[in-house]
Amino acid sequence: MYEDPVRFHSAEYEELLVLMANRETVVKRLVSAVNQIHRWVDIVFPELRQVFKILTCKGALETLRLFPLPADLSKLEPNDVIAGWKKSMKRHSGVRRAKLLIELAKQTVGSSQATQAYKLHLEHLLEEYDLANTQLRRIEAEAKTVLERIPYAAKILAIIGISAIALAGVLGESGDLSGLYPRKHTAASRRP
Repeated sequence: MYEDPVRFHSAEYEELLVLMANRETVVKRLVSAVNQIHRWVDIVFPELRQVFKILTCKGALETLRLFPLPADLSKLEPNDVIAGWKKSMKRHSGVRRAKLLIELAKQTVGSSQATQAYKLHLEHLLEEYDLANTQLRRIEAEAKTVLERIPYAAKILAIIGISAIALAGVLGESGDLSGLYPRKHTAASRRP
């Protein structure tokens, strides 16, 4: 009976294993932060979805950072909103969206109580979102660097549809695949 020998990971594969486990934890935190931002918007300023269909797009996130409370936003003029957007975005959402945002803030059905607590909560959620994104980029960049040290990784990445992160996950879990299968025999090696 044939048994698979225990295979130990070399340094690169061990690094990928650790990086991808860390990535999984960070992705869970990021998803949690996004879900909580959606919940916050639903409670405090649900009409924001009429201006930004995707709450994690740059325009929506910058709007939440600059003008978190509808009560404060409703006191502004469109030019004030645009000036705020221009400080943090090269391409802003425009006058029409700024006017719509202000009008919706004036008529919001969102909570108008505990506004300072909600504002602080949103600041923390956005900080968590930013931190998780930064950590995710660092982990993925490091995983790509490790893949560059694995000789056959470039050939696998040349296959359409295989991403560096997917390959890093597979190699982190499986280890070195280069010695897994015996090489094909050539005609010369098959002669008696």
